[in-house]
Amino acid sequence: MVPVFTSVERLALFAGVCAWASTTVEDLVQLLPAGARALVDPLGPRMFMLDAVALRAAGKAGEKHVGG
Repeated sequence: MVPVFTSVERLALFAGVCAWASTTVEDLVQLLPAGARALVDPLGPRMFMLDAVALRAAGKAGEKHVGG
């Protein structure tokens, strides 16, 4: 499980002042190690989990759908 955050403020609630980087969901899916999941905003009111395998599969299905 890899914690990720939707804002610098959410990150600060979790880790305090620290270095950070910004990315897109598409890039995040590629950056997650095989089998890892992203826990989005762990201390936030709407925490949720992203499964990289499911997102990759959905992206490939969308590519097939768009391409014909």
